[in-house]
Amino acid sequence: LQPPPYTGYGDKADSDLNWKRLLPVQPKKNYNRFIGKDGMVLRYTAKLITDNPDDSMRRFVITYFLNDETMRVYEPPIRNSGIVGGRFLMKRKYLRDDGEEFVQPMDLQPGSTIILNKFEFELVSADQFTADYLASISKK
Repeated sequence: LQPPPYTGYGDKADSDLNWKRLLPVQPKKNYNRFIGKDGMVLRYTAKLITDNPDDSMRRFVITYFLNDETMRVYEPPIRNSGIVGGRFLMKRKYLRDDGEEFVQPMDLQPGSTIILNKFEFELVSADQFTADYLASISKK
């Protein structure tokens, strides 16, 4: 039997395991990576690509957590803008545009665009740790 297509709800690894069993089991996590990269995050500033002039001025902080490969999108609040800042997209794994694999750090290069939940972001810049980390993994 072929596994059913991933619907986008929950984790893909969890969905792949649950269709095989009557009693679902939780997927195993890589605790060595989780502990080894705890507290290491990649931060990018991004802007929303849209036709709406009000939304095109909005700025976001995209955070990629290396320990569990999840992402979060946060909008810093701006006074008197009429837009409430805060969490824009919750922390979880996001699929690439092709829908096959999850977003990896090499997909997040400053100057590139990325689509998360049908929102298109242009990555404007990255902090110094992120630039150093991307340079170190590109050499490998």
